[in-house]
Amino acid sequence: MDSQIECKKIDIKHENSQTETKIKIEKEDIEGEIKTELEIHDDDIDVKQEIDDVELQQVPVIKNNSEVEVTEARLQTSPHDYEKIPKVEDINSEDEEPKISTNYKNLEPTDKKFKCNICNNFYRRLYHLEGHLRTHTGQKPFTCIFCNKSFRHKFTLDCHIRLHTGERPYKCDICNKAFCDRSTLTKHIRIHTGDKPYICNFCGKSFSQNPHLTIHLRVHTSVKPESCDICGTYFSNKSTLSKHKLVHSGEKPFMCNFCNRRFSRKNNLLIHLRTHTGERPYVCDICSKSFCDESSLTVHIRIHTGEKPFVCRVCGKAFSRKHKLTCHARVHTGERPYVCKICNQTFAHGSNLKAHLFRHSGVKPYVCKICNKSFDLKSNMMVHFRTHSGEKPFSCDLCNKSFTQKCNLTTHNVKIHLREDIVN
Repeated sequence: MDSQIECKKIDIKHENSQTETKIKIEKEDIEGEIKTELEIHDDDIDVKQEIDDVELQQVPVIKNNSEVEVTEARLQTSPHDYEKIPKVEDINSEDEEPKISTNYKNLEPTDKKFKCNICNNFYRRLYHLEGHLRTHTGQKPFTCIFCNKSFRHKFTLDCHIRLHTGERPYKCDICNKAFCDRSTLTKHIRIHTGDKPYICNFCGKSFSQNPHLTIHLRVHTSVKPESCDICGTYFSNKSTLSKHKLVHSGEKPFMCNFCNRRFSRKNNLLIHLRTHTGERPYVCDICSKSFCDESSLTVHIRIHTGEKPFVCRVCGKAFSRKHKLTCHARVHTGERPYVCKICNQTFAHGSNLKAHLFRHSGVKPYVCKICNKSFDLKSNMMVHFRTHSGEKPFSCDLCNKSFTQKCNLTTHNVKIHLREDIVN
């Protein structure tokens, strides 16, 4: 069978067309200038035409190996004459460059013939190599006319300019939210689909974005490339470092409009606002208890599962919360970082210092709603409240006797069961 392919001229007529136009385009320009999709059905040909945002007035047809001629008139052909029409696909790559998928192997070289002399990487197209070389030279030839920020690639500049113009041409079909670029829309759609294509090879955890996986991998590799220039503490990513620096500056830029309390992190403010609104969107699937934030739900679920992932390296004691492990470690180190400014007494925990200060002032802010008895600690008030409710959450594993406080259970085990073991 003859391998040569004959391409016939297609004539198409548009109702609104008034003039006949011929455009000649070099073969190398096809990929960069044309986005055309031809869909072949059983009995007819549907032509979908799109060139950027301009309505197409001509249909391009391959006339020979070097150019394309476009004419106007009524379509005078059948699907059988064009069994192998190349399909131009829409842009869907990170560099936003057009791609053409075709059965004609001689239209596009399959080898990567452009080589970087610095790192020996190969590229299929010259403009890909040119863009890559700028990563070595640091050249950023594309400059924003609004803020003078420079970029290595023109498509990156085009996306950036939309921040100034407010243009958001890429819209989500599900929630109608709009975005400046296609890649951000693609990431957003994964929120609806739940797609998490980036998987950690160590623990199997999956992520919707590759940068999130990169940061997560540092948990396994212990890589912490970002360091605080004040205290020298290292962090796995820049955002965590930025939040940490607010501890040194004391800056709390986020203020609650209800009580004027300020926070160093926006996320902490959002969680705090739920204490005013009563919103508790995170619900336990086991007991239906709800929480203001996801981390509190995660910690709560460990009550049901018994999971205690935070283990003391000194004595092996395990905890369900990292904060509890940090506080426990001070038993071994003797660290008491909280100091009373009135009497200089030191404490291992901030809550103990807070309760101590109430004793200086005589303030007891926690009041029982049933009998109006007041307490300097919230935990003491909660223990007291069990005398009204009858709740006894601490049960003995040996005799099933229950208690209102954990310390009472410990005393029971020592006095009753430990003594029985000694006697026996």
